[in-house]
Amino acid sequence: YVEISTRDKTAYLLSEVTASRTNMIDFSANTWWQLRKGLQSLRYTGTDSATGSQAVIYYRPVWL
Repeated sequence: YVEISTRDKTAYLLSEVTASRTNMIDFSANTWWQLRKGLQSLRYTGTDSATGSQAVIYYRPVWL
């Protein structure tokens, strides 16, 4: 799995800080985002049609 922190702008394979995967993100076509109050949409796609892929999304609501 890849642990992504939009706050810290990191992407680590298996949560290992020595295994950054930010080089896999095309920043010319994508940007980091923050989850905001209200309805959010998130889309991800695979590179093939293999079964077993999933997205697990955790968030912590913070109200200032």
